[in-house]
Amino acid sequence: MKNVFALLKENFENLPLIWKLSLYNLKASYANHYLGLLWTILMPAAQVGVFYVVFGLGLRGDRGDVQNVPFLVYLITGIFAFGFISGCVNATSNAISSQINLVTKMKFPSSILLSMSVMNNVISFIIMTLIVLVISLVNGYSEPSHYYWVLVTRYLIRYR
Repeated sequence: MKNVFALLKENFENLPLIWKLSLYNLKASYANHYLGLLWTILMPAAQVGVFYVVFGLGLRGDRGDVQNVPFLVYLITGIFAFGFISGCVNATSNAISSQINLVTKMKFPSSILLSMSVMNNVISFIIMTLIVLVISLVNGYSEPSHYYWVLVTRYLIRYR
């Protein structure tokens, strides 16, 4: 248990470095693409489109909404959450071996590489969550006061 707290302390002390490296890594990974960071939205959107055609229209047929919420909203929510978890697992499993030169050539905590990989996926997941939030608020699938209370309780917990 002592090692876990040491690891968390090390990551908390290096949080600005993790943030800067993850933003740099995210920009660098899409630098050669024509649409740049827009691909973080387009790739999951294309995946949702294919799954909607196959499962929403093809195999599912005309079954209507699920508890008064369209199937597409459920699909988007599930695909984005699955993409986040799968992206985190894939990125962290390859994080240290892809940056082996950085770890072996200088004194650098390797746990930062794992946190940096997760932070890249968190940034993409926040963008996708905002898209789902806008869709659900515009169409009236969720109550805006729920989000207000989430923000208020976070503020109260943080500044207590």
